[in-house]
Amino acid sequence: MVPYAAAQTRETPYITRHGFGYSVFEHTERGIHSEVWVYVALDTAIKFTVLKVKNKTGRARRLSATGYAEWVLGDLRTKNSHACDYDVDLESGAIFARNSYNTEFPNRVAFSTPTR
Repeated sequence: MVPYAAAQTRETPYITRHGFGYSVFEHTERGIHSEVWVYVALDTAIKFTVLKVKNKTGRARRLSATGYAEWVLGDLRTKNSHACDYDVDLESGAIFARNSYNTEFPNRVAFSTPTR
């Protein structure tokens, strides 16, 4: 078991690359290589975040990934975050958010969905 303080020491660099419409963040730590790709669709207002994880140790590992999004769905967080309504599709795991109080875009839907 590695002590907590030692686990916080990063021995390998974080690598960041940017291109037209995308960014890639890479890191390898203790045999686990991760890549996070963030990119936007060219033809619509959608942002994709893709996490790729590879175990390079040759032994079984148990990992988990957690995501967080604070949707505003309006111009200012203080004016709009309380007005967001959320639904979850239990079959797919998708989360849908709407702000029907936003008069400019009352029918727009934000979503987040895991891939399986």
